[in-house]
Amino acid sequence: MASGPVVSVVMSVYNGEKYLRGAVESILAQTLEDFEFIVINDGSTDSTGELLEGYARQDERMKVYHQRNMGLVASLNRGCRLAAGRYIARMDHDDESLPERFARQVEYLEAHPEIAVLDTWIEKMDEGGKTTGVWRSPTTPNLVRWAFFFGNPIRHSSVLMRRDVVESLGFYGDVPFVEDFHLWVRVSEVAGITSLPEVLTRTRYYKDSLHRQKLDRKRKMVCEIIRSLVSRQLGCEVPMGDVAALYH
Repeated sequence: MASGPVVSVVMSVYNGEKYLRGAVESILAQTLEDFEFIVINDGSTDSTGELLEGYARQDERMKVYHQRNMGLVASLNRGCRLAAGRYIARMDHDDESLPERFARQVEYLEAHPEIAVLDTWIEKMDEGGKTTGVWRSPTTPNLVRWAFFFGNPIRHSSVLMRRDVVESLGFYGDVPFVEDFHLWVRVSEVAGITSLPEVLTRTRYYKDSLHRQKLDRKRKMVCEIIRSLVSRQLGCEVPMGDVAALYH
């Protein structure tokens, strides 16, 4: 029986034609070549589908699935259930991975079996691709768990996850906007989460009003998760106003 690839890359995209080429090509250029690239086209109405099919014809590692629009959580869970790799890598359609990303992450996880989710430091960029700074996540599991009381320090599109661990937790919960944070908290109760202190991912940050509206909704849901964490730790209910103050 043939074994699966080392890494399964899972990406969901909806109307992502503007930045899609950079994201896809950064994955196909990885120095670690033993991966499958699972892309869920979530009901796009632009040229996303055609672009993806073009890349799939050029590289057999790329597997494209078209569906009606179902949202990010449903799309990611479909991709994760299709994954055959030992590890699952996340990728967003508007971000980019540096060539050594998978090689360095797999090397680390192979040497640290107690770690189930590993992200990287990221280079922040604006909509035009100009570098605006660096995001440095905590590099020890205990510090990550402590940081969860104040927000989500782990960048979703830079993680490599042990498939057996996240599969045992049912992958992503039905919590839009915070599906990643919700999963990290659950993972941290059974295994370690940390960050590789190397810039191996480039993440795009937006300033338009639609993204600000989504960010406001996301902040509210992050506070709900933090409130649950703090309440369990203290053994009593914590007012949302106090949690919001901690977060902000």
